[in-house]
Amino acid sequence: MSVQVYGCNHVAIEVGSREEAIAFYQDVFGLRLLDQGEGDAFFALGEHQFLALFVVPEVRPDRRRHFGIMVRDEEQLAQVREKITRKYGLALIPGFRCDFRDPWGNQIQVVDLHDESLVWLLPYREVQKAGIIFRGEEDRVAPQGGRPASPDLRPEIARFALTADVVVLGLREEEISVLLIERKTPPYVGSWALPGGFVEAGEEPLRAAARELAEETEVAGIPLWEVAVFGRSGRDPRGPVVSIVHVAWVDPALVDAAAGSDASAVRWFPVVDLPSLAFDHREMILAACRFLGEKLASPQFGVVSGADRDLLRRLLVRLAG
Repeated sequence: MSVQVYGCNHVAIEVGSREEAIAFYQDVFGLRLLDQGEGDAFFALGEHQFLALFVVPEVRPDRRRHFGIMVRDEEQLAQVREKITRKYGLALIPGFRCDFRDPWGNQIQVVDLHDESLVWLLPYREVQKAGIIFRGEEDRVAPQGGRPASPDLRPEIARFALTADVVVLGLREEEISVLLIERKTPPYVGSWALPGGFVEAGEEPLRAAARELAEETEVAGIPLWEVAVFGRSGRDPRGPVVSIVHVAWVDPALVDAAAGSDASAVRWFPVVDLPSLAFDHREMILAACRFLGEKLASPQFGVVSGADRDLLRRLLVRLAG
């Protein structure tokens, strides 16, 4: 049986001062300190690796290390470049986007997650969460588990990422309202949007919808119904993304929503008075309202009370007008 390697466990570098090295790497990269001892320190590098710092009396040139660090996007690359040059007076190595030597001579190459050479990162949960879309020949690698695409799939067949979004509706102050989040990650930072996110490898869209709703709004344990599929070309600036939309009907007074991951705020909005929304989420909300309107005709659909049904019917008439 041959050995199977799952990744790089850690990177170890030598520094002259533990306190100065901890301050430098936390300031430049925002690394999370895992542990430290009398002559060492350990930082988390994403979810899978760690960076080890070991203090030595003298950092020898032949023991300096060369390693890479991945940040989210070009904006964060620019932040690193500005900080190391302006604050620390370090020089960028010519010919690279963001290569430099730390104060102890270790060479660091900083790249962002949109780099086409990093397509092997697709199975990583943090990459899927970020919604990184790779283009070019590397697209032949499938998101599910990183397996190569089947040779039976013709090149002209579209590849795309899959997301799950949730429209949470309810009666609030005599108005049919929807629960929205304020996005704190690109794209559409600061815009209002539906809770939702990328479906992980091996995950069912319904489970992904429930997970994203809980992560972003702390709302959990409510029934969800699949509404529609949105896949218009160009609907997502990150690339080809298809979304499966889900809907829930709740009593807002019984829902204790709070901003979680990827959300700066959570707020209820009347459907007839929506703010400017990210992506095509306005169309998703209207589709969810129409879905509930159609379900009203079913005697088995007992989620919406009689009084709320009348309000929902009137809302649909207003939206149609």
